[in-house]
Amino acid sequence: MKGLKNVCIGIFLALSGVAMTQTAQGSPAQGSMSATYWLLSESDKDVNHDCCSILTDLVLPQLGPDGLPVVNSKYVSNGYIQDVNSNGEITWWSPSENRNVTFLSEGQISLPYVNYAMFPPAGNDLNGFLTAEFQGAFTLSAAGSVTFTTGADDDSFIYIDGQLVLCNGGVHPGDFIPVSTGTLTAGTHDLTIFYADRQVIGASFELTPTSPGLSADPTPEGGTLSLLGIGLLGIAFVLRKTSVRRFGRSGVN
Repeated sequence: MKGLKNVCIGIFLALSGVAMTQTAQGSPAQGSMSATYWLLSESDKDVNHDCCSILTDLVLPQLGPDGLPVVNSKYVSNGYIQDVNSNGEITWWSPSENRNVTFLSEGQISLPYVNYAMFPPAGNDLNGFLTAEFQGAFTLSAAGSVTFTTGADDDSFIYIDGQLVLCNGGVHPGDFIPVSTGTLTAGTHDLTIFYADRQVIGASFELTPTSPGLSADPTPEGGTLSLLGIGLLGIAFVLRKTSVRRFGRSGVN
């Protein structure tokens, strides 16, 4: 059965001078992050099959050497995932390694991000499926955790410093999942999100940073943000475009 698609992408970030703001417990944080989009051909072996299930173990706990999600080998053995390079990384975001992937554009998204039509420019997924990578960074002035709610139809994988935070893999209808990072060290952390639509009829992604227990000056100054929270002070999200390590993963929107 082909599911509706519900995709949410976004992430807490702000460029110096455009600091993230959050004025109440659990209220959405604001910011922006870089976005790169590709088209996955409808003839690709990993699309239009095996609906519907959420696979929380589809990828391994850390990104591979090319900066891509590494698939759990059991899903290669059973034929569920076939687009894999020599390092075991999924190639839905790499035209240089997958001839069924075509670069579309590059730009930015604003947070909170909600998009219930994650389709290619043609406005549907009858001739191919949208895949995306979202990149950014955030800074903690003291050790603490970050909380956000995300939903996706179909696959979405969220990493902080190359380590998996959420695996929402598989072809499935849109869901809505709260995520907490656990305790992170003070300093700057990389944030990377991968998304892929792999089934016709619907496509969506959303991401809403919330971080309950934090409060902020509604008028940040000088590109910095002072946050008062339990054990957490000064989260400022900064847009940072990570250098691309693979041919075909960059462009201009």
